[in-house]
Parts: sequence; C-alpha cells; structure tokens
Amino acid sequence: MSEFIAPEAPRGLRASLVFAVVAGSLSAVPIGRASRRTRRIVAGVAAGGTAVAAGVAVRGLQRDAEVPAQLTPRELVAPVATASAAAAVAAGVMASSFAMDRRMEAALVKRGVSRPRLVIGVAAGVLSFLSDRVDGRFNAREER
Repeated sequence: MSEFIAPEAPRGLRASLVFAVVAGSLSAVPIGRASRRTRRIVAGVAAGGTAVAAGVAVRGLQRDAEVPAQLTPRELVAPVATASAAAAVAAGVMASSFAMDRRMEAALVKRGVSRPRLVIGVAAGVLSFLSDRVDGRFNAREER
C-alpha cells in the first residue's frame, strides 16, 4: 500500500504573483479568434497531455499497489479508460473555453471597451492571484 502523501506547502507571495502574471498574459491572447485548425491543435495538445498525465498517474498508483510488472490486456483497461475520459473532458473544456473567450471579448466590445483583451488578461491575473492566495490559506488551516 502507498503511504499518505502530504499536501504541498502553499505557494509564497512571489510565486503567486508569477503565476498571476503568466495567467494574465496567456489570457490576453485572443485564442477565440484563432482559426479552427489552430483551436483544434490547441485542444488536441491539451487532451493528449491530459491523457498522458492521467495514464502515468494511474500506472503509478498501480505500481504503488504492488501490481506485477507485466500487465495483461484486461489490467490495462482501467488506465486506458481513465486516460481517455480525462482527454475527452480536457478537449470539452478547451472547446467551451474558446466559445467563452469569443463571447467575453464580444460583450466587452459591445459595451465600448477599447482594449478588451487587456481587460480579460488583467481580470484573469487578479482572479488567479486571489484564488491562489485563498487556496493557500485553506491548505494552511487543514495542516493545523
């Protein structure tokens, strides 16, 4: 059996700021206006990365549970199904985020905002920073 893995320590203020700047910068990119081909590539990369990460995680859990080194095809069904489901969810989330991106930008333009991408980027950065700090406080409370 695997041992309990302690939660990571909350990020420091500097790391939270860096993540917020990265989130804001990436959110300022007008991905909703990208070509259909580009959006499909981005969603495919996200889905593929998610599938690989899910497969590695499930395989790691199986190793911790002392599963034999050679797995039969029947034993591979669970990790493959988990990775496939995670990839499908990631692709769906990406597709809906592209649609939300287009709608947010259109709504800001409709309201007369001259630089809607800047507003979206700043909002994403602020939300990233605040959620990171709040998450850190809850993690600190749980450790007590």
